[in-house]
Amino acid sequence: MADPTTVPYSVHLDPGTARNLAVYGATILLLDVPPDTPIGVDQQVFLSGPNFKGIKMIPPGTHFLSYQLRAKDGTLGLPVSTFLHLDPRQVVVRRWSAAEEGLVAMVDADEEGRYAAGVSRFDFDQQLGPYDLNSYSQWCALSCHISEKVLQELLPADGEISIMAEATDPSLMTPNSKAERALQQ
Repeated sequence: MADPTTVPYSVHLDPGTARNLAVYGATILLLDVPPDTPIGVDQQVFLSGPNFKGIKMIPPGTHFLSYQLRAKDGTLGLPVSTFLHLDPRQVVVRRWSAAEEGLVAMVDADEEGRYAAGVSRFDFDQQLGPYDLNSYSQWCALSCHISEKVLQELLPADGEISIMAEATDPSLMTPNSKAERALQQ
């Protein structure tokens, strides 16, 4: 297991470049996430702490957001994920819902707008982790053919990808192909 006191990567940018990336990059603002929750963006994973509010300086394009609920005994639950198509300067706001045990979209558009304005004013800057630009080219190679149109066509209605759908729908557990039947033997 990795030492939690070490930093998995560091961003070394001059202040002008960093500000430019913060202004023109997208941001995923995550509110009220419980501490010790793994939050993934593309191939990066952040472990939320008491001040963690999301990820900044995200290049425009398709990105993969995931999280895992941590049980009271410390074990991790099943991952829940979604793809997001982010535009320059876009701010996506999600809030942790204890009732739904996950990240949910803001219901109040005015409140969401106030949070987005706060991101634009850098109110949350110290609480946002920077996107690891060193791994961006690898992510682009993996995601370059996933357009916003493809996402709209393929994502589930609620936008979330989880293996729970398979667990609750027995018809999805029936092997349909020769390869699936071989896996069950």
